[in-house]
Amino acid sequence: MITDYNYFSNSLSEIEREIDSLNQDIDLIKRLSIYDFSKESITQKFNEVFRVFPYIIETASETIGLAIYTSELFALFYESSASDVRISAEKVAKSKANFKITQLDSSDRYLINELLGDYFQSLILCYGEVLENTKKYHFFYGIEAEEVILMNLLKLYRSIIIDKSKQLCVFWGITLTKKISDSVTKMLIDFIEQRLIVLKPKIELDNISSKMTFVDNKFKHIEWLGTQQELCELFIEYDYPLYYLN
Repeated sequence: MITDYNYFSNSLSEIEREIDSLNQDIDLIKRLSIYDFSKESITQKFNEVFRVFPYIIETASETIGLAIYTSELFALFYESSASDVRISAEKVAKSKANFKITQLDSSDRYLINELLGDYFQSLILCYGEVLENTKKYHFFYGIEAEEVILMNLLKLYRSIIIDKSKQLCVFWGITLTKKISDSVTKMLIDFIEQRLIVLKPKIELDNISSKMTFVDNKFKHIEWLGTQQELCELFIEYDYPLYYLN
């Protein structure tokens, strides 16, 4: 049973060294800006990104990237948590200005370490909150049994580790290399396994399957080889409104 958030300190230090060793710039990921700066909205979005078990699968990456949206959401949440009043107008104005940034500084990569450290500290100290947020996923609707949820997440995470072409998207708006993402995934596996042992001491963890089938959900673009007039005639023939051609 994990009782101290320092349990993951060695793993987090290894990830920090791995990020530091990368001989590449951090990519700026394009993501939507924040439009509702109310404390309620920021808290909700923060919980959806940073206080939940991740489940999104993405193609294995060799780069790291960060969206301004993600970094600003993190900062705004702690700004709003610092007091009972609304987020200051100055902070909102600064965030809006930051959304116009077109290039990240090399030091921004270290924000990833801060995000991961905060996440695993919250996973241990505020586990109930993380679990309740996870239950809000549409595929867990109506499932209250903690053991069922954890076993399904464990199966997912184990399958990702053994698939060299896939990795876990730890936070929305952040790209990690496959190596770093797998390190985080192994930490999640460790936490879940120890939690399951607490819930069911006689559980046989090795009997939980790690085979899953991934579906490539990337849409393939259709390339129209005809003329614009021929395309319009095709839509007219099938009675499709032309205003769909945006």
